[in-house]
Amino acid sequence: MNRRLQHLLAWLSFASLLFGVIPLAVMTMGYQVEKNQAVPSFERWSCEDIEADDSPFQQLTGVHKTEAAAFNRADIEVEPFDAEKCRIAGSGSVTVWVQEGQGMGFIYAKLSERQMLKRLGYRTFFTDLSQERWFLTALIGALWLPMVLSLYRSTGAAKILPWGRGQ
Repeated sequence: MNRRLQHLLAWLSFASLLFGVIPLAVMTMGYQVEKNQAVPSFERWSCEDIEADDSPFQQLTGVHKTEAAAFNRADIEVEPFDAEKCRIAGSGSVTVWVQEGQGMGFIYAKLSERQMLKRLGYRTFFTDLSQERWFLTALIGALWLPMVLSLYRSTGAAKILPWGRGQ
């Protein structure tokens, strides 16, 4: 193989490693970490339903307090309800979030589910990546190994870094 072609192939394989293989590995790990997050659930309640003593909400609150006591966990919190905030900021209704093993609380403002997840610290960067982004990154990464093997066959040394001697 021509020396210039070998040099070009070495740089192309390095670019494939840098822009394909490494980002794909990071994206895959990040996707798995995000999939293992505990996802909170949301339910919309009126202020009157929450304040009533015999409402289903009071039963839900009791279950979470019992769960915290049963496992002797102080980190499971049940946020206190603020009726004034519910009437003013929530316009008569509130979103109740429940996250298994962490507790429950209230979001008084009317937000989209994405905004509520962000407010609670749930991250969705990698799970929100488009299919086209995944495919393009995998395609760029797939070129790396054939180029390195081609260089190895022509030069006798696996040349991963283009500025190295590789011989």
